[in-house]
Amino acid sequence: MVSSTVIIGVVVCCCVVILAIALGVYFSAAPASPAPAPTPPVRSPAAGTPAAAGTPAAAGTPAAQQRVFADNGTASCTRYCGGVSGAPWNNELPVAWGGATCVSAGKNNNLACSYVGADPATPGQLECLCQKSPSTPWSTGSFGSASGTGPGP
Repeated sequence: MVSSTVIIGVVVCCCVVILAIALGVYFSAAPASPAPAPTPPVRSPAAGTPAAAGTPAAAGTPAAQQRVFADNGTASCTRYCGGVSGAPWNNELPVAWGGATCVSAGKNNNLACSYVGADPATPGQLECLCQKSPSTPWSTGSFGSASGTGPGP
């Protein structure tokens, strides 16, 4: 007759072996890398087709474009895309662009670049579509100032 202590010992040993095997399989599997955050497509107004953000433009297509969202409507998209104090406004555009101009304003691209105020489609903000333009350097003026180089208010 087998004692209950022996039976418990065998069961515990089996559980430990099974646990060790399971942990070995778990830790030997390659760790899953997190999926990169999705990049919203940038629409080319000329072609109307999405282009990946940050992708260099092919010959015959518009220069790099990027939509910005941090304008609360106190500045026009002309001013917002043009930057402030010699840099992109709120660091939303790549500094390496050297400058940018407004392509369109509003979530639906239905407002003039000179429009000042919140977009009725996105209360509290004004979305801008900006285009890389190294020939138009970042504005050196401060917010509320039309002084300096680059686009005005």
